[in-house]
Amino acid sequence: MHQPEDNFDLEKSMENFSNSQSEQCFDGDENLSIDNIQAHEQQLKKYLSKFIIYGLVIGIISSIVAAVLLKRFGLTDKPLETQPKQQKQIPATEIKFSPHATID
Repeated sequence: MHQPEDNFDLEKSMENFSNSQSEQCFDGDENLSIDNIQAHEQQLKKYLSKFIIYGLVIGIISSIVAAVLLKRFGLTDKPLETQPKQQKQIPATEIKFSPHATID
């Protein structure tokens, strides 16, 4: 039966993988120059400020829409004050207690 050349040597495979990854990530010194790093930093600051501004604008617009909808559907109004239902008063002479009833 045919077996691969490295016979599944994990250490050799990991070395080859790490070497190929490091070569791909760092093609030269131009990625690590101070000017390039500062340019990326400025670009990230611009993106961050844009995200913050867009988030605040979307939040303000959605809160205004929510307030208008609550007002339109009347959910911000005071609840109607209803008078409690008056129970029918039974005169004390009509109340009859059973001698077998127990009071808990």
